Amino acid sequence: MPVDIIIDGKSYEPEAGNVKELVLELNEYFSKKQAVMKTIVLNEDVTITTIEDLLDYDDSDVEKIKLESRSYEDLCLNTLKEVLVYLDKLDEGYESIVELVENDKISDAMVILNAAIEGIEWMNNAFSKIISILKIELTSEEDNFIKNYSGHLGELVSALQNQDYISVKDIILYDLKEDVAGWKKIIEKYSREGNKIQGEKN
Repeated sequence: MPVDIIIDGKSYEPEAGNVKELVLELNEYFSKKQAVMKTIVLNEDVTITTIEDLLDYDDSDVEKIKLESRSYEDLCLNTLKEVLVYLDKLDEGYESIVELVENDKISDAMVILNAAIEGIEWMNNAFSKIISILKIELTSEEDNFIKNYSGHLGELVSALQNQDYISVKDIILYDLKEDVAGWKKIIEKYSREGNKIQGEKN
C-alpha cells in the first residue's frame, strides 16, 4: 500500500499494508508520542475529522496523508486557558442568578443556573483529566479547597431539590462566588508551571 505520509512536517514511512492496519498503526504512533491529531488532510484536498475516517476509503484511494498533532501537555495548557475564561463567565452568571432570585424571577434564574451547572461539570471533568495527564500532585490546601467546593455544590443541589431559593442565593453569594477566586488561583498556578515545563522542553 504505497502512501505518502507527512506528520508535523516530517516524512513517515508506514509498515501497514492496508487502510485498516494504517489506522491502527497511526493511533499507536500518536499514543506513544502522547499527542492527539489536530488536523488530517487526505490527498491534499480532503480534511477528515479522525484517523478512523480513513476506513471509509479503499486502499487505492489513500495516496497522501498530512497530519498535524498537538501534545497532551499543549492540549492541557490550552484547556486551562479555556477554564480561566469560563470562570469569569461563571462569576458573571452567579451575579445574574443572585439578582434574579432577589427579584423573584426564579424561572429565569434557573435557566442560567442549569447552564452554569453544565459548565461546572465540564470544568471538573477537564481538571480531573489534566491533573492525571500532567501528573499533578495537589497540595493539601488545594485538596481541601476542592473538597469544600464539592461540599458547596452538594448544598446547592440539596437547596434546589427543596426549592429553597433563598438558600440557593446565599450559597452562591457567600460560597460559590468565593470558590471562583480559589479556582482561578489553582488554574493560574498550574498554567504557569505547565508553560515553564513546556518552555524547558522546547
